[in-house]
Amino acid sequence: MSHNVEVHDLAWLACAIDAEGSVYTYPHRTTAGRVSIMVRVEVCNTDPRFTDKALEIAKALCPEGYQPSLSSQMTVTGKPLWRMNVQSYVSCECVLTAVLPYLIVKKDKAETMLAWVRHRLQGGHKRRGGIKSVYTEEDHRVAESLFGVKLDNLPIRRVGYNRNPNPPVITPTPI
Repeated sequence: MSHNVEVHDLAWLACAIDAEGSVYTYPHRTTAGRVSIMVRVEVCNTDPRFTDKALEIAKALCPEGYQPSLSSQMTVTGKPLWRMNVQSYVSCECVLTAVLPYLIVKKDKAETMLAWVRHRLQGGHKRRGGIKSVYTEEDHRVAESLFGVKLDNLPIRRVGYNRNPNPPVITPTPI
């Protein structure tokens, strides 16, 4: 953790995550067909000043090369929704370890994610960032105990899927 982050900033970020954020893991199938468990901590708001503050604190907590990002998209009402994302194992561990004492609502999810992240960062076959590049039998046991499902049976978030080029046309019936 960076020493220049004040305790009140950690409490602020924890409150932002509790009230306007998410802490979640999700399965992801790579283009090579492998399944991996992705981790993410995010804070969303329609006021960019809110997510800018969250980004500033999260950046101070994350090591160089594992910085969080900021993005936006339009809501159904036409307002931009700003999103601060922390999405590597290393950066999620840094942010969640720092704010964990101050979390209330998302504390259980954060503890579960931290258990998984710390397990995966412990060694074995490594790639950039020290994350194991393959799932071992131990990984399967830990995932089942934490998430309650087997890695092989997780629903898959498909990346790059093709949308139906000819979606069905729904014609309203006059009343």
